[in-house]
Amino acid sequence: MSRLKVAILFGGPSEEHDVSVQSARSVMQACKGTFDVLPVFVSKQGSVWPEDASRRVLEGAPNGLDPEDAETLLDGLTDLAAAGVDAVFPVLHGPFGEDGRLQAVLEAAGLPYVGSGVLGSAVSMDKITTKRVLQAVGVPQTPWREVRAADWQHDAEAVLEDLTVSFEGPWFVKPSNLGSSVGIGKAHDAGSLAEAIRDAFRYDRRVLVERAVDGRELEIGMLGTQPARASVIGEIVVGGDGFYDYSAKYQDGSTTLQVPAEVDPQVAERLTALAHTAYAAVDAAGLARVDFFVTQDGDILLNEINTLPGFTDVSMYPRLWEASGVAYPDLVAALIQDALTKRSQS
Repeated sequence: MSRLKVAILFGGPSEEHDVSVQSARSVMQACKGTFDVLPVFVSKQGSVWPEDASRRVLEGAPNGLDPEDAETLLDGLTDLAAAGVDAVFPVLHGPFGEDGRLQAVLEAAGLPYVGSGVLGSAVSMDKITTKRVLQAVGVPQTPWREVRAADWQHDAEAVLEDLTVSFEGPWFVKPSNLGSSVGIGKAHDAGSLAEAIRDAFRYDRRVLVERAVDGRELEIGMLGTQPARASVIGEIVVGGDGFYDYSAKYQDGSTTLQVPAEVDPQVAERLTALAHTAYAAVDAAGLARVDFFVTQDGDILLNEINTLPGFTDVSMYPRLWEASGVAYPDLVAALIQDALTKRSQS
């Protein structure tokens, strides 16, 4: 029996380009011996590189591509379909890779792919839209407000006054459409709040401001398309200043991931139920990581949903499933099978 041919898409134009390359290396390793794997590097300019150049990127040598050998994304993916690729495993984190745009091109090329479709990807990538959807189905969240660039430019003082009156700080400020904690700031007063908002506008024209939560950070991995499975619960323990930013995630080693986390059974049951509710509400599919806060008073607040969580060797999502009895290679295989099953049912 011939092996399935799987293309792994990585790189991309977002701020999470380097994280994507790390994820691709791990997924490639997991596929060895089970699938015929074709690495497909997407440059920061959005062009698709051929296989030999893509492999050189994974080996740490990105140079040596003749620009004439690169293709547009649609042409490159259409060529994959013509070459008999059975499924695509995208690990392009952040905007473009997990916000519905790539998924739309994959649909146009007729390629089955791992993860959520256009709607689930677009809704979940946008933090403000996610909060509105979850609010509609009764999922508890910390107080929040949207800030638009046009309103900020028109009267920043009025915006600041509205925010500080609406709910007390400290506040977290986040670009609405970005991941891996890029562009996120924490503010303790009006001055630092204004600075964090200005910084977030470097990445997006819409910014989320929410009240910081003093509590445990707990996460659940979701696997499959309805009905989906939920993993055990993991906990993020952040050292330093207690801020789980990009550096804490990927660079300085100040963060500890505890899997499984020690959680009261009743709290765990409630967390799992809310994860299922949120996953279905945003129309997620294939995989997602659902992040929560649990306060000292026992309140459960959903933080966000990530429909394409990291697959690096320090990532929470694979560790959650390993602790749930699904080894990394089996997890990758399950996601590829889910992609094929979704296509057969569509």
